[in-house]
Amino acid sequence: MVKKIALLLLSVTASAQELHHQMVASQGQNVLLESGIAVRQSIGQQSVIGSYSNNQIRVEQGFQQSALKMSTNATLANDIKITVYPNPFINRINFQFSKPLNENVSITFFDVLGRIIYAKESSLNETTLTLNDLNFADGKYIVKVATKNYYYTINLLKTQ
Repeated sequence: MVKKIALLLLSVTASAQELHHQMVASQGQNVLLESGIAVRQSIGQQSVIGSYSNNQIRVEQGFQQSALKMSTNATLANDIKITVYPNPFINRINFQFSKPLNENVSITFFDVLGRIIYAKESSLNETTLTLNDLNFADGKYIVKVATKNYYYTINLLKTQ
């Protein structure tokens, strides 16, 4: 009987695992510190928000990324409007501007994983830019149209 009690006490006090690298998880929270630093957290990540951007790229760290603003018609710098058609498209797409831009325009197609699928830069002296022979896989794409002073993004669907 004494052996059974000793075995029971030993099994209760013995630990087979060691806990380490613990963190208090949350569903998500935003905190603004007195120093002005914003801390956002999600499950699996707690970090200071940081980003870098220049004229061509924007890099953000971590799981949490800012949402892309997407629309089919947008007012751009100097009241320039852009219409993209057709959507969905097969292998040709038109970008129609409300007035000539007279500057270089960069058009980049991204897949849903953020990979660049197609990129073209051209000088636009007219109101319509047409891209032909867009022979990539069917699916959803994010298209970014950028000039020196503004950028515009839209979701497009490629079909057969």
